[in-house]
Amino acid sequence: MPVQRYEDEDDEDDADPEAPDEHDIDESEEEDTHPCPECRREVYEHADRCPYCGHHLHDRQRVQSGKPWWVYLIVALLMLAFFWWLVPLLLNFHP
Repeated sequence: MPVQRYEDEDDEDDADPEAPDEHDIDESEEEDTHPCPECRREVYEHADRCPYCGHHLHDRQRVQSGKPWWVYLIVALLMLAFFWWLVPLLLNFHP
């Protein structure tokens, strides 16, 4: 089956409705860049991570450091079990 090609790109019936209009495209302005705080190479301002070193550029994108939540849960349950065992021993202690 032959591929249909449009000869006249100015015809509005053939234009992609999702394509940006001419006034939406600003060819004179390049995208803003700034240096990565880790490796100091230029990265796009809207980037979440540096493509060179992988440094997270926004606080909301940073990987949480520390232990996972389940470690804290296990420690809390162990402490609760210890006190559950210890309190009756202390209440029954008579010197």
